[in-house]
Amino acid sequence: MWKHRTLIDDAVEIFSNLCGYMGVTGKILNSNVGKNFLCVIAPEGGIRSYELNDDWLENIAAGWDKGNIRVEITKDIISKLSFGGLDSTPYSDLSINDRDYFDNFSIKLADLTVSRGYMKL
Repeated sequence: MWKHRTLIDDAVEIFSNLCGYMGVTGKILNSNVGKNFLCVIAPEGGIRSYELNDDWLENIAAGWDKGNIRVEITKDIISKLSFGGLDSTPYSDLSINDRDYFDNFSIKLADLTVSRGYMKL
């Protein structure tokens, strides 16, 4: 079984590769309650986030070999960043420019998924 730190390190590396591939600004942000998030920041400050949760990553990794674990974590990151979650800026609070940015970002993520380009991250 993989150690938590290895799973988090892999998720951070995958996120970094994804941001570089997509040409977006990515950051790791910490909340005041000890949670860590992988975040894509839009030009006017809107945020799409993915919580780095040890238990969730371990659940994804259960029963897979190392290569498949990376693929499953990549797919999970892409799916959660595509739509934003509870820790992302609500769509109604985004500026028009940030809405366009995240709409285009979601389209690029969908293209990456359909083309199976995520397998290279």
